[in-house]
Amino acid sequence: MDYLTKYAHRVTQHSLLLSLITGLTYTPVSYANAPQLDISDDEYSFDESLLKGSNLVIPDISRFNKVESIVPGQYQVDIYLNNVFVGSNNVTFVSTDNNKVLPCLSRELLIKTGVRDSSIDENTQNATNENDCVIPEQQIDGASSHFQFTELRLNLSIPKKLMNHRPRGYISPESLSSGETIGFVNYSLNQYHVAYKNSAASDLDSTYANINAGANLGLWRYRQQSFYNNQTGQESRFTTTRRYVQRAIEPLGSEMMLGEGFTSGRYFSGLGYRGLELASDDRMLPESQRGYAPSVHGIAKTNANVVIRQGENIIYQSTVAPGPFEINDLNATNYAGDLDVSVTEADGSVSTFRVPFSAVAESLRPNISRYSLVVGKTRYVGDSDLFGEASYRRGISNAITANSAFRLADGYQATMLGGVYTSQLGAFGLDATYSRAQLPNSNDQSGWMLHLSYSKTYSPTNTTLSIGGYQYSTNGYRELNDVLGVRQAEKSGDDWQSSTYMQKSRLEGSINQSLDWAGNIYLSASTQNYRGGKARDKQLQLGYSKVFQNGVSFNLSVARTHNGGYFNSPYTNSEGYSQNDNNSASETNTAFSISIPLGRSSYAPILTGTLNRSGNSGTAYQTSLSGTMGEKRDISYGVNVSTDSHQHQTVWNGSLQTRSSVATLGASASTASDYWQASGSVQGAMALHSGGLTLGPYVGDTFALVEAKGAKGARVMGGQGAQIDSFGYALVPALTPYRYNTIALDPEGMNSHSELQDAQKRIAPYAGATVKVNFKTVSGYALLITIQQPEGSEPIPMGADVYDQQDKVIGMVGQGNQAYLRSDNTDGYLIVRWGTQPNQQCQLHYDLSQQDTDKPLIVLTGQCQ
Repeated sequence: MDYLTKYAHRVTQHSLLLSLITGLTYTPVSYANAPQLDISDDEYSFDESLLKGSNLVIPDISRFNKVESIVPGQYQVDIYLNNVFVGSNNVTFVSTDNNKVLPCLSRELLIKTGVRDSSIDENTQNATNENDCVIPEQQIDGASSHFQFTELRLNLSIPKKLMNHRPRGYISPESLSSGETIGFVNYSLNQYHVAYKNSAASDLDSTYANINAGANLGLWRYRQQSFYNNQTGQESRFTTTRRYVQRAIEPLGSEMMLGEGFTSGRYFSGLGYRGLELASDDRMLPESQRGYAPSVHGIAKTNANVVIRQGENIIYQSTVAPGPFEINDLNATNYAGDLDVSVTEADGSVSTFRVPFSAVAESLRPNISRYSLVVGKTRYVGDSDLFGEASYRRGISNAITANSAFRLADGYQATMLGGVYTSQLGAFGLDATYSRAQLPNSNDQSGWMLHLSYSKTYSPTNTTLSIGGYQYSTNGYRELNDVLGVRQAEKSGDDWQSSTYMQKSRLEGSINQSLDWAGNIYLSASTQNYRGGKARDKQLQLGYSKVFQNGVSFNLSVARTHNGGYFNSPYTNSEGYSQNDNNSASETNTAFSISIPLGRSSYAPILTGTLNRSGNSGTAYQTSLSGTMGEKRDISYGVNVSTDSHQHQTVWNGSLQTRSSVATLGASASTASDYWQASGSVQGAMALHSGGLTLGPYVGDTFALVEAKGAKGARVMGGQGAQIDSFGYALVPALTPYRYNTIALDPEGMNSHSELQDAQKRIAPYAGATVKVNFKTVSGYALLITIQQPEGSEPIPMGADVYDQQDKVIGMVGQGNQAYLRSDNTDGYLIVRWGTQPNQQCQLHYDLSQQDTDKPLIVLTGQCQ
């Protein structure tokens, strides 16, 4: 019995063995894409008399007549609760009185997955349950399980009324991975050369390197951004622009940063600083809790089906119990219109109602809070001045969000209060900010800034109107960066100028209108007024785009800009600036482009024509051809020619880029009547870890290191060309933090002497984590040996183990005395063992010297003595 059950367990990992045993063809199927079939009642019919005369003792094989039957024991499985993945765990399967093998899970694990503690019946204990674990079918009313052995997937079904409510996409903190200790470098190198024709100007050479480096130690992570530049006629320089340490604080749903950063700019002007920041991290929330969406409240008379539509799309559907219900895990779709809710009762009656759905940037869901806190010294402006800033937002209801913030520095205070109101007329945001500042050569100045924002989608016409903001400032209002800039300018004797200094009002808005099959049209505009003599800035842009079914697309846009310019007068002059040096300018730009695919394939080259006309620089024309080639589409190219009516010069350009598993190489060249230019670039990443140094195309802030010893040549699916190297490692460039990421290996390209035992893993990393993912492999020559025995000997039972000379199991015997195994040696002895007695084993010699060892499967015949 032991050997048969061992064989039944292992055969699921080898499709060839399954075909040998059953005579059937076995094709692995991804459970996620397979149709959901109810096979719980399907049975095999196995005649026990077929095993009469065998050395195997089979007390009861009836359990194997059930689909996906298993032997009691512990298995590492993926657990799905109500068809939602909750994690991978070791689960014990036990035999019950009615000859079933069922999963027995710890109470702690079930509670972590959302099962209410009160839903577990402690009085219904199975006699075989010695570990005080819970058998869902027997101890949870209405629960069931189905184990898909070939996928090592356990599907649990538990009624929702017995579950704690958790939003869609919820991932328990215990499932998050903080990763391994890994150091990495992202690098980008570029060499640029220009040679001038018919000119006394010297040739120009430039070398540029951009380096983003980091290292992780548990949840702590260090990041540094640097660059190197060396140009003809200038001194070379290496500069570090930013360095900081970060870590997630999961109980607070927050991220902490210590080092050099930037404020958000949400309520006050953005500032570079060196200091400490602690702020809510929305990425820690489930997808259904991010952004703004209203809570839907209603009352059901029976077990009712609730359907929520936005426009013509169904965005939510669920069954609710009789009584009041609340749906608070809708995905954020702020610009798609109001919600239409229909409640269909069990008797067929239907009730409907509408929920307004509009939002601006500050909108929050009911009972959701966000905060940020920054303390540090300024960078880039001022003289490393100490300042502090804090903000807090909370969703009061579907209609109201409250906002508050303050900013403090030496001789400066600013306080903001405001909120958002959502109604059927749209979402309105109103903030009021008071500032008080000490400026050189003047008394303290104080003033107010009012900010109004609005957003609304008109569903009947599919029109989105967004007034990004109307802002009005009184004469005494000042932003901190302007105050610090003015103080610094006073010391140096310079003037201070910025787009926010002395600003009186600002208005910006946009309208986006879908024309259905006819395309899309948009209009955006903005204007800024200033005090103290600076003229008004204005911008207006109108655009139209259309994509045809054959892939042809075109875009047309017209933009009109007017920059009021500055007047050269002291910043302390509150009476007005001189009107003599007005450097204002106006310009109208028109752009038109059309793209035509040269073929029906999605990889067909694209021909693009572009026309740009400027009131100041004339008209420019450009025609380009771009595409990809290669079996893996890892080579991209582009050629274009351009000319303009201002300089009357034609420029020819060409570029080529190829992506490998360790780097991306690029080259470009151009020529015109008075110069020619050439450049080369390389971009890649290096990761230093306990197993050595691994190269890759690039890595993001959150990435994975794959370890698959012996799987050289296997490609990381969706890994931007990443491939297992000769040391057994590869880099997965980017992962989505706080979400389950599927990492899969494509065995195509692997040596035929290696085999992946598992080709897919799921991980949920913290933000910034560098996660190591291990894939099991089996290496060696794949052998299918037909075992011959001395005349009169009994056949070797199916499931007999095959051992190598180190007494390690490397294969097993299947139907017709055929053994499938893998061995690293080309010559050696094997032991076939199917019992503990001396007459229940034999020795087999094999020799591959006369065989083609490049074959994926080597077929042999051997005598077993």
